[in-house]
Parts: sequence; structure tokens; C-alpha cells
Amino acid sequence: MKYGDAVELAMQGKKIAREGWNGKGQFVYYQEGSEIDPAQARNPVLAAMEGPIVIRPHFDLRTVDGSIIVGWTPSTGDQFANDWVEA
Repeated sequence: MKYGDAVELAMQGKKIAREGWNGKGQFVYYQEGSEIDPAQARNPVLAAMEGPIVIRPHFDLRTVDGSIIVGWTPSTGDQFANDWVEA
């Protein structure tokens, strides 16, 4: 499927991936936005802030080794690919 269709699936809570990716088992998912109290922040710079920390909606990538890349951004190739699938 096209990237736009895959984005729609991700926003419905589905995992998406490209058939052409070498890393089998990796996928992208949509993360809704949220607000956290600075006291909850693991980063000392953020922990020193006043008021809530607003985290905007974004995509994350689960890699082959199981780690998470926060804030995944598709490449131009990803955006124009037609090999997107529900993972």
C-alpha cells in the first residue's frame, strides 16, 4: 500500500512496515501526544522546567533488536514507496 494509507492504519493503532526493509521484525507505530510533569522527566534539563511538558504526537520505530527509536521520520523513499504493509 502507499505511505498515506499506512499512516491511516498507524493512526488507528496498527503497526506498519515496509516489505523492502532489510530489518525483519521492525515496525513503525503512532504515539499519541501527552503531557507530563517535569518531576517525571528522566532528563535533568526537562526536569528543571516549570509547568507541564507537552509531548506532541509522533511515530516511533521498533528496531530489529527490540529497541525503540523515538520520533521516527520517514525518508523520501519511504514516503513514495508502495510496499507498506500492516505489520
